[in-house]
Amino acid sequence: GNAVIEQIKKDGHETKIVDYLKPTKIRSKISHEWYFWFLAHFPKLSARIYDNLLNRDITKEKNFTLNFMTSSKKANQQIIDVINEFQPDVIYCTHVYTAYIISEMKKKGELKKVLTFFIVSDYEIIPCMEFTTHIDYILTPTVDLHEKLLKMGFKEEQLILNGITVNSKFSIHLDTKENTRISLGLDKDLPTFLIMNGGIGFGNTLELLKEINKIENKNFQL
Repeated sequence: GNAVIEQIKKDGHETKIVDYLKPTKIRSKISHEWYFWFLAHFPKLSARIYDNLLNRDITKEKNFTLNFMTSSKKANQQIIDVINEFQPDVIYCTHVYTAYIISEMKKKGELKKVLTFFIVSDYEIIPCMEFTTHIDYILTPTVDLHEKLLKMGFKEEQLILNGITVNSKFSIHLDTKENTRISLGLDKDLPTFLIMNGGIGFGNTLELLKEINKIENKNFQL
């Protein structure tokens, strides 16, 4: 969200960020604290639950989690109040909860003069996206997701390949590969591995490091 705002401000537009769950303490804690605690302590169970969400029968009614997380009267009223006060021309949603709320407003014939976007910020389908089909456009990170989105009920004309918006600091032009390695205290000539994982720090990084450590000829740097 911040990366999108950064670019929009550069183009001279007025912006406003809304934390949808801020008015509801329980839901905010679930989303911002308990969710990450559960992931850290029960990774295998978390993966199983996530897989079940992705592979469930999408023809059924929305699941309990989406229903609970989007049912706060305070949170929903905040969205309405901000829209009425700010009178936006465009709304960008970076999470399925807000995308669902905005999609439902569009479905009811509201926000007719507002252009709405749902930014898919991961290289995988987000659970419950099928309940956001009334959003005007979906900004996708890769065409590999388009077939899945079409099966969910989105139309081809809604899908816009956009990549993943990142902070401008990741777009800074660096010096040569050799000089960049030297600036980081690395050997300029050795083959170099750069390992990155998700923004919240989860992934099989440890397993990857163990596999790399098995390489007999360790003539490289990490």
